[in-house]
Amino acid sequence: MNESVGGIVRAAFGDGATVVRCLPLRGGMSAKVDRVTATLESSETRELTVRRRGEYWGRDDNRVRAEYALIEHVARSGIPVPKPLALVDDADGRPLAFVLEYVEGHAPMQAGEAESLAVAFAETLVRIHGVPLDGLAGLGRSPVGDVVALPPWWGASLSPEVVRVLQAWSGLTPCPIRERRLLHGDFWPGNIVVRDGAIAAVIDWEDAVIGDPVQDVAVVRLDLTWVAGPRVRDLFTAAYAQLSGRDLRSLPYWDLFAVLRAAPGIDLWAAVYPGMGRPDITAEAMREVLTATVDAALERIPRGSAPE
Repeated sequence: MNESVGGIVRAAFGDGATVVRCLPLRGGMSAKVDRVTATLESSETRELTVRRRGEYWGRDDNRVRAEYALIEHVARSGIPVPKPLALVDDADGRPLAFVLEYVEGHAPMQAGEAESLAVAFAETLVRIHGVPLDGLAGLGRSPVGDVVALPPWWGASLSPEVVRVLQAWSGLTPCPIRERRLLHGDFWPGNIVVRDGAIAAVIDWEDAVIGDPVQDVAVVRLDLTWVAGPRVRDLFTAAYAQLSGRDLRSLPYWDLFAVLRAAPGIDLWAAVYPGMGRPDITAEAMREVLTATVDAALERIPRGSAPE
């Protein structure tokens, strides 16, 4: 088949569908993403997001299909996501692209807006963690074992904060995982679409796994600290604890996980922020937050015992 955006749209909607406009969107390594205005055979005009296979997707066809099935699943569960419309295969039967309904809005990257949405972030994350797991067998588990574990890719960075975590980790009592739920895996302001002051959609589900909900909380906390500061991070955390009723005593362990998850990619991540209106979030500033997060987490973990 024709693997252009036009070819994908025709495969999804019929040979009479035509592309009127195509604008590239932020997608990074995980996918090539375009906003597409298309006219269908019925003369209806549709606003679409076409998410084509990228380097990340190319690793595992089953994972791509699982991601699309997950978007369908969470949509049925009432989570605000772009409506899934089609999964298009290439000529070899490999998944080539998603076609999703385009959701108007913007990412809440300014500190004041992130603060105003902190409780809404918590509410939405609680809802995601409540999605039924039936039918999600294609998703991976994180971590594989029954205790909190560090991400396997930390070896890509031996920055000072990574070395500190590794040195301390071996002396910490293993922390048990109490429950496993659906995790988004990368829930941060850049993956939230806001319209009229409310969350209109949660996007980019390629990192979703089955795991400890507190892992997701830690990832959000780190990103919110970069975007809006410690006070907004703590506002989100308190709202999540109240709304979910979950025990967050394992949070310091997961905060260390979040640091090691982020450390190898800090320079790449920092390069994204200027294009999102935040040139003040530099790699140096992000590393300062990593150091402070490690300090706070290690102070909160009691030596010789894990959370009950």
